[in-house]
Amino acid sequence: DKIKNKNEYNFSNEIKSSLKTLEINDEISELKIKKSYKELVKKYHPDLNGKSKNKEKKIREINKDYKILTKFINEKYATK
Repeated sequence: DKIKNKNEYNFSNEIKSSLKTLEINDEISELKIKKSYKELVKKYHPDLNGKSKNKEKKIREINKDYKILTKFINEKYATK
């Protein structure tokens, strides 16, 4: 399942922030969240791209927001 137009929904600031972090601008789906997460992990993971405090901070943020969005999408469609 997916949310086709995120502008139709009144998301919390936490969800909006997580979508921004994972660079999701259009439809929201579990597949889209996973794909974006994997791409960003490759881009920012310090073990793959040289150690950097900024990259370590960014990867923590990506991981946190991935968990938030995964929980959100699972809860949204778990009872349907």
